[in-house]
Amino acid sequence: MSIVTTLPAMDVLTLRKDRSATPWQVIVLVNGTPLLDLVTAIEEPLVAAEIAQRVAAGDPAEELQSLMAGAYMYPTETHMTGAQAHTFLGRIEDHFVLDDDDPQRGHIIVLGCDCGTIGCWPLIADVAVADDSVTWHHFCQFHRDWRYDGLGPYRFDRAQYDQALRSIH
Repeated sequence: MSIVTTLPAMDVLTLRKDRSATPWQVIVLVNGTPLLDLVTAIEEPLVAAEIAQRVAAGDPAEELQSLMAGAYMYPTETHMTGAQAHTFLGRIEDHFVLDDDDPQRGHIIVLGCDCGTIGCWPLIADVAVADDSVTWHHFCQFHRDWRYDGLGPYRFDRAQYDQALRSIH
């Protein structure tokens, strides 16, 4: 009798230049779906809950209009070139002073703030790189204690991942 173990299918990373945006952005797709769409779907109930909680605490609703799900910007082509391409928008400690034992140290910024300042409102993820795979997991919003259950982990074949990074050059 032989036992066959099947591993879950690998996720697929696709990077596509969007020259209609200024500056040019690199659209990040996971399994054919824009990462921004995946994040927005997770954040919509989180934003609604935060607004309801803050209104109940006495905050004027009109002052909370700026809270939006998915208020991020994809990496620009500049961020995705050279040796730093694998870190997308950089490591979180490139933008913030963190304690040596901060659990967010080493995470990468996968989406920056839609205002154009990367570190203003970043979505970050822990990235584990192995010889045969790259895994994005433990997504979080740097300024919120929101849980991103259902977003990842995404496990990419290392060769396919590296090819996706090369494809934007």
